[in-house]
Parts: sequence; structure tokens; C-alpha cells
Amino acid sequence: MSRATRARRARSAQLGWRSLPRLTGAAGSRDIECYARRMLWSTVLLYHGTFLVNSLCHMVGTVRYKTTDTSRNSVLLALITMGEGWHNNHHHYSTSARMGFFWWEVDISYYALSWLSLFGIVWDMKKPSQRVLETARI
Repeated sequence: MSRATRARRARSAQLGWRSLPRLTGAAGSRDIECYARRMLWSTVLLYHGTFLVNSLCHMVGTVRYKTTDTSRNSVLLALITMGEGWHNNHHHYSTSARMGFFWWEVDISYYALSWLSLFGIVWDMKKPSQRVLETARI
């Protein structure tokens, strides 16, 4: 490999890493650009997570409760989407703030809401009762 080729590859690798902060709205961008890019990326990720749960959790996973649809629980999606992957639980008792009904079902969104409730920012969170957990169980 020639010296010019090595230099060109090194330059392109450096430019790749340098462009990452600009894509995310950091380092060297104006304030309005940073705000716009961060809003764009957070919105895109939020929508992708929502659509991912609403599509894959009706095809992949396990069914705990008998519901009128094809919703399923997915451990992997629950971890990626901070607890929203417990989709069959959600369809069984949709008014609950906690989608992971049992201690082994990790629900980071519920943990964050519980923490906020300690400061009075969130209140009247509904959790499923024992009767709800036992009814319509497969």
C-alpha cells in the first residue's frame, strides 16, 4: 500500500469520527443547530421504538394473558424500549403504569416514574392488583 493511500485512509477515518459530533448536534455547531439536531434524533428514536414495539410485539414473544388481539411479551424489546416490550401485559391491563407485572420483568420506565413520585412530580400511579394478575392467564 502506497504512502498516499495510507494517508487518504487515515484522513477519511478521522473525518468519520469528526462528523459524528456534528450529526448529534455537538461540538462546533450553533445553539439552534444543536437543539434542532437533538430534537430530530430523539424524535426519530422515539418513533422507531414505538413502531418497533407495535409491530414486533404482535409477532414475536410469549403470551401470558388471553386478549382479543395477538399481543406478546418480548424480553429483548422490553430491555431496548425500557419496559414497553411487555406488550401482552399492556393489552391485558392498559391503565397500569407498570408494564412489567412481576419482579423479573424489567421495566425501566416504571422505575423512573416511581423515582419521580418520591418528589411529588408524578402521583396516582396505578399498578395491577392480584386479581388482575390472575384473571385471563393462560
